[in-house]
Amino acid sequence: NGGTLYKPQLVLEEVDDTGIVTSPFQPQIIRHVPVAPQHLQTVREGLRAGMTIGTTRYGTKYYGTSWDSEVPDVRMGGKTGTAEYGLPDAQGKLATHGWFTAFAPWDNPEIAILVFEENGSGRYAANTVDKIIHTAHGIQSGDGPVRTSNSGGALPGGLAAAKAIAAQARLAVIAN
Repeated sequence: NGGTLYKPQLVLEEVDDTGIVTSPFQPQIIRHVPVAPQHLQTVREGLRAGMTIGTTRYGTKYYGTSWDSEVPDVRMGGKTGTAEYGLPDAQGKLATHGWFTAFAPWDNPEIAILVFEENGSGRYAANTVDKIIHTAHGIQSGDGPVRTSNSGGALPGGLAAAKAIAAQARLAVIAN
């Protein structure tokens, strides 16, 4: 979005029993972050690389940390993270929390998601995001057919089903 910082909101709109929007919620801008467009583009490219397998311009092969969580036909940007906490166990290992943040489609984002996986890893969180993105875009995942609330299955109609998955995982799905 070019460095625009928005006030976080978890509600896109209120609808009545028939599906008519009764109260739309408009995004509220907090401020514009003073960052050069080329720096933002570098970050976006890094988030895209995190979802892919490729070769650098110097010939080095790489595997993004979430290459296997990308949804077919939906170019995504994303990054995993795993943080250790607490005291070491008997083997000297620390427990971890994981997170994954993503946006899609990469070239024209419609949805942004952050999943926090308590006592998990970023890889587990990425798998949850994978299911949400599949559902939001009406694409069948390896787990079986995706059920969406509209015939086309693309955002924003498929967003209802994505929110249902998110609710089961105690998440919020934010879309514009």
